[in-house]
Amino acid sequence: MSNPRRVFLTLVALALFGCGAPALPKSEHPMLGHALTSTRGWRVEADHMGEWISVPVPGKVTVIDFWSTTCEPCIREMPVLERLWRESDPAEVQVVGVAVDEEPGEVRKALPSLGVTFPMLIDSAGVLSGMYRVGGGVPATFVLDREGRLRFFTGGDGGGVSHVEEAIRALAAE
Repeated sequence: MSNPRRVFLTLVALALFGCGAPALPKSEHPMLGHALTSTRGWRVEADHMGEWISVPVPGKVTVIDFWSTTCEPCIREMPVLERLWRESDPAEVQVVGVAVDEEPGEVRKALPSLGVTFPMLIDSAGVLSGMYRVGGGVPATFVLDREGRLRFFTGGDGGGVSHVEEAIRALAAE
């Protein structure tokens, strides 16, 4: 026979602390839950010249960060995204930066000082940002599951990137 007090305390602990895989942080975006078709043919900039990447990356949790060289919150997020990139399992997670500046030369000039090693794309024509309905609001960070479904979004003020790590953990556990 089990101890009723132990059963009660176990139920309270489960209610307070949860169990199982971590939960996704709450977010809102019109495409949340929708699968986004992988688009090929994106040329990676900076140290990865000549490489091509699909976005999202099939079979991996994909973090896509839309940013601009003129956006201070975007620049402040870069070290956080770099840390996430370095600490993540490359077989499980892909981080991709997408610069939305109209002048690709400005992006190329700024990249060395950012110190990022994750793949960086330049979307000066707004094709990818249009597909993701970014509008003019950067930073905008999307986290997609292995099937390419948008599962987490944060944007605007630059304060939500801290929740990206929670989203990565939750999706990697699925």
